Amino acid sequence: MNNLAELVETLGPIFAQLDAPTWLEKLAQGGVPAAPILSMDQVLQHPQTIARDMVVEVAHPDLGQTKTLGLPIKFSRTPGKVQGVASPRLGEHARSVLRSAGWSDHEIDQAFKEEALSGSDAVCG
Repeated sequence: MNNLAELVETLGPIFAQLDAPTWLEKLAQGGVPAAPILSMDQVLQHPQTIARDMVVEVAHPDLGQTKTLGLPIKFSRTPGKVQGVASPRLGEHARSVLRSAGWSDHEIDQAFKEEALSGSDAVCG
């Protein structure tokens, strides 16, 4: 990192002479491990992402079928899977989390009344 500015200044014009696929091919021929930097859209549509079930659909109580990330670790004999549980809605577990932190129901109710927990009272207030 001490020489980053100089490296960018020296190598930038060189790398700009060819497109990324050409550089990737040249690097592969030279035995240099390299991969392109993809946008999120490209990552989500990449054949490897699809083949590894890295994006799966789950049922959401408000939105219907939505996409979420699949399990990143794959075991051949004990495959896991996303069990159709959507991400919690804002404040959906606020009461149980606060209870586990030692809050009483009265303290939680008071916090909602005072709007100290605003945004989550639509779900659990």
